[in-house]
Amino acid sequence: MPRNQESATDYINSLSSEVDPILAVISDNQSSWQKAMQLEKYEGKLVYILLEMIAAKNVLEIGMLNGYSTIWIANAVKKRDGIVYTIEKNQDYIDAFLKIAHTLSHNIKCIHGDAHEVLKDFTDPMDAIFIDADKNGYIEYFMHAKRLLKPGGILIVDNVFLYGNVYGASRKKVSQKSIAKMQKFNLLVSQDPDFQTVIIPTMEGLMVARNIKPLSKVYSHSCLIPENYGVLYEDNTTWRKKPNGKKR
Repeated sequence: MPRNQESATDYINSLSSEVDPILAVISDNQSSWQKAMQLEKYEGKLVYILLEMIAAKNVLEIGMLNGYSTIWIANAVKKRDGIVYTIEKNQDYIDAFLKIAHTLSHNIKCIHGDAHEVLKDFTDPMDAIFIDADKNGYIEYFMHAKRLLKPGGILIVDNVFLYGNVYGASRKKVSQKSIAKMQKFNLLVSQDPDFQTVIIPTMEGLMVARNIKPLSKVYSHSCLIPENYGVLYEDNTTWRKKPNGKKR
């Protein structure tokens, strides 16, 4: 890791072109804390390249926030008429995002709800899964990723350094319990025999893991939205679980 990480980041960002003008719109209209939470431009470009390399078509995103990473992912899958299924529990974030991302509505499906609950209803395989949500939930999210990720698919996880706390160089105070959970997560994925894993030393730590488990069955992509989720918007861009749990 470069000694002056911020200077290195600025330099790499200056060389990384954005693939969609919507990305600049999101960056220009976000709060300072949202900017600190989202991917750097070069990280978004890296995610985009990784998804292109495996010809990803169906991607699950856990944690949308302002949608910056969602746009990178959607642009990576759209040439294959693919879809990014993004889970976000804050309805205000979804509403704000859909106002500026309408040109990619065919390639983005927003699912409103708590990811821990929503993921219980997911059964169809994904070509890739991107995680950038509540850090204490990463181990549970990985368990779902193991179930949902296709052989040859990739798992991408942001913020695995937990502000430097996992290796003793804290930039932000967090609880010892949270540090232990993230350290356990990193060890769990790195030692899983079904995955080839590396952590890229970005400012916040970006994990990339490839599922190397052999193909064991034929998958169907007939309906990737869980059946007990109803349409929230008339344009079919956002889904929310029906209160009575009935199938649509």
